[in-house]
Amino acid sequence: MAVNKIVEKNRLVVVVTNEVTGKEKNLSFSSVNAAAEDAAMLACGHAIASLQTFPLSGIQVNVVSALTEE
Repeated sequence: MAVNKIVEKNRLVVVVTNEVTGKEKNLSFSSVNAAAEDAAMLACGHAIASLQTFPLSGIQVNVVSALTEE
């Protein structure tokens, strides 16, 4: 039995940290093309982080996939 994985949605999350309080803030972007490549999402995350007042802590991608069998 072969299993196929189809990416349905990507969500880009840019995490910034307030250096004074130590609290993290997640900036979430759900309108990301499901076919977007990892390098492109990383570049977008860095571009978004450069516009923030707090420094970048991390870039995450949440992926929703459907599994089907052949």
